[in-house]
Amino acid sequence: MEHFIDAFISGATLTISLVIAFGPQNTFLLRQGLSNTHLRMALLATVSCEILLVGLGVAGVGTLVQSIPWLKKIFAIAGSVFLIYFGVRSGWRAATSKYDDVQSRAPFATAREVVLAAMSFSLLNPTSLFDTVVLIGGLAGQFPALARAAYAAGSLLISSAWFAGLIYGARQLAPLFARPIAWRIFDGVIAVIMIALAIKLLWGSL
Repeated sequence: MEHFIDAFISGATLTISLVIAFGPQNTFLLRQGLSNTHLRMALLATVSCEILLVGLGVAGVGTLVQSIPWLKKIFAIAGSVFLIYFGVRSGWRAATSKYDDVQSRAPFATAREVVLAAMSFSLLNPTSLFDTVVLIGGLAGQFPALARAAYAAGSLLISSAWFAGLIYGARQLAPLFARPIAWRIFDGVIAVIMIALAIKLLWGSL
């Protein structure tokens, strides 16, 4: 029983330190919350992807990747490129968009677009893959096989609660984003954060 409790706490604690880092996935959920567009769909799709990735990591994929140094470097470089692209895109939107319609404020406006976007920011995002599969999954190897389920449960409980709080909490801020200038500032700040994270990640991998 002690192993299960320790594993659950470890999974939850590590996830807290990783999930609050502001990246493309969190930005996507925040933007959907602010625009109040298909919130349940965005949350369900993101949590489903998180379950898949944590499951893969705990099953042994994370430990395998951690044992291959050059593969970790590829994750870091790919993650930097993804962050730079996302940052430039946000900066371009801040500089050129009028933010006068739903499409400019929430580029993913239909249910299908929201699901595909959630999958992309989770499954095709190297930074998300590294955090979830490699870091969270890799550390699961220190626990007995049965206790890894508790470790995964602790991780998924925290990440799901964070995603829900982020998207539904952002909805409460929607009145502040009734004006285009608020969206312009939002995208400008996101652009700076993403590019700064990309530089930090790339520098650390060299």
